[in-house]
Amino acid sequence: MNSPKYNVSQEQHGRGGWVYYSEQTQLRFPWEILGVGGIAIRVPAPEDWDGFCEAQNAKWAKGRRREILERIGKTFAKKRYRRGDFQLETTWVVVKPGSSLF
Repeated sequence: MNSPKYNVSQEQHGRGGWVYYSEQTQLRFPWEILGVGGIAIRVPAPEDWDGFCEAQNAKWAKGRRREILERIGKTFAKKRYRRGDFQLETTWVVVKPGSSLF
C-alpha cells in the first residue's frame, strides 16, 4: 500500500502560530513556544478526532490520528531543531530540542 503524499508546514506569529497538515485538504493546529524550551502543538483528544476531521472537511483523516500526529511531530522536530524529538500526549504534540554534545 502506498503512503499518501502529505506536507507539513508552519506559520509563525510571535511566540506561536499554526501547523498545517495537507493531504487531500488541510488540517490546521495552533502551536506555541513553551517557556522551558520546545513547542506545544494543540490537537484534538482521541475521542474528538473524527468530529474535528468532519468539521475541517477532512473525512480522509478520520481514524488516522496517530499516523498524522506522528508525521507532524517528526517533521516539525526536524524543521525546528534538526535533532529534535516529540511526544504525543492526549491534547498536545510536544516537540523538544534533541540532546546536545555540550
